[in-house]
Amino acid sequence: MLKRFRKRLGKGEEGAGAAEDGKEETVQDGVKGRNGGEEDLVGVGEQGPELAESQEDDEEATGAIDADGLRAARARLSLDDGTIRSQPNDAATVTRKPTEEELDKPEKAAPEPNVISEGPSDSAEGRVARKSNLELPVLVGTSGLAGWEPLQGPYRRRSVEIRKENQDAFLALLPFNDSPQQLLLGVFDGHGAEGRKVSHTVRDAVCKSLVEYHREEKDMQLGLRDSETEKSKTEKHMKRAHALKTAFHRAEQELYNPFHGIDHKYSGTTCVLIWIIEMDLYCAWVGDSRAVIGRGNGLRDTRLKAIEVSHDQKPSRADEKKRIKAAGGRIARWRKDVGPLRVWVPTEWIPGLAMTRSIGDTVLSAFGVTPSPEISYTKLSPSDMFLILGSDGVWEFMTSQEAVDFISSKRKEKLDPDMLAEGLVREAIKRWRRNEDVVDDTTAVVLFLNYEADQPKDASKGSLFGTFGKPSSGVRPVLISEDGKTVGFQPKNE
Repeated sequence: MLKRFRKRLGKGEEGAGAAEDGKEETVQDGVKGRNGGEEDLVGVGEQGPELAESQEDDEEATGAIDADGLRAARARLSLDDGTIRSQPNDAATVTRKPTEEELDKPEKAAPEPNVISEGPSDSAEGRVARKSNLELPVLVGTSGLAGWEPLQGPYRRRSVEIRKENQDAFLALLPFNDSPQQLLLGVFDGHGAEGRKVSHTVRDAVCKSLVEYHREEKDMQLGLRDSETEKSKTEKHMKRAHALKTAFHRAEQELYNPFHGIDHKYSGTTCVLIWIIEMDLYCAWVGDSRAVIGRGNGLRDTRLKAIEVSHDQKPSRADEKKRIKAAGGRIARWRKDVGPLRVWVPTEWIPGLAMTRSIGDTVLSAFGVTPSPEISYTKLSPSDMFLILGSDGVWEFMTSQEAVDFISSKRKEKLDPDMLAEGLVREAIKRWRRNEDVVDDTTAVVLFLNYEADQPKDASKGSLFGTFGKPSSGVRPVLISEDGKTVGFQPKNE
């Protein structure tokens, strides 16, 4: 692979030198994505450890590994998919490592102000629609940037990097399905050789399924009322949870459609989906993409608290670990102290998935990895200032509280919401560069709720809470069970 790069970059040191001088070179036959199988995790010509029958779960295989091999393994396994991804349009960009100052500069022109616009505004990774009939007083900002990885090989230089194909996707539909009191937000983090195709296909399939639900359940388009009986509330919770779970399962079924040409055996995607109906917030998720509310004790509270409405589904979670083992899956690290716990088939070192639920990754379907989401419910309050959705690129080196603190501090600068979302993404990328040789794809969607309180001069949208329910000081999220009943929910994300 390195020889192929060196030929295209201009033989010998000239190509590497040009890259170090900041000159970009485009390789038309760039790095090809691998199939996510055993070869991805151990590398070409590198043998994985044999799995002894007596080896117990969570034990790391021993075996000699030199310094270069260890660094290469860390680079490969630090990302969820453990693969070198295919480049967009079969092209790889090689350039020098950017400085801290350059990271602060936008990679694109400043976005248009976040005004209401009719119709969709799709990008390569995102579907964003803002329409004037939205009755919820909210603003949304979105941002997604592809990651980087070092050029691999015995002569690689740390300053030479390859821009990855961005496998993240997102959506922000305001309103959702032309219902003026509803909206839909989502972040999808693809992984594996077909990760980009999977995340984009799942994004569209989930939305399509929920739209069909809307048509069938016209009486379910209003939020819960305080005057409703518990039986009525439970019934609505059950129907909405069923609609969300059905959407996730149908999305995985769509991957089998030969029209898409997706090899989903070793590729998949996370999904965190927010569905707001008046003041009712439903969050459905699989994998380790996350959603967090920034909540204060009052409208003027300067110190907001992070309220997590999703719980990362990783092998380190005791309940998820138990579920995978009960289904016959195996949980272990690849090498001692290299990478996180991963999910493997029982007798082979494949595929090494760093999450316990996923849409796709069907090689593990028989061993507990499922597209069935967990679903939480939160009654919004005037204390809820904003909501952050992010792929794990945001959360790898940033806690939920740190992300809330960042948005809260920048919000005072009255920046455009898209710029605030991009600022969060860039802060996350900085932290990646301080801690790793690689940078994961990073995506954030930020929804600002208390519109009237943030911009009191513009009262045209009215008050969300005055219209749809009595104000409250904020309640903790709860999980929705299969029968629609609510149960306690205390996520502790790492």
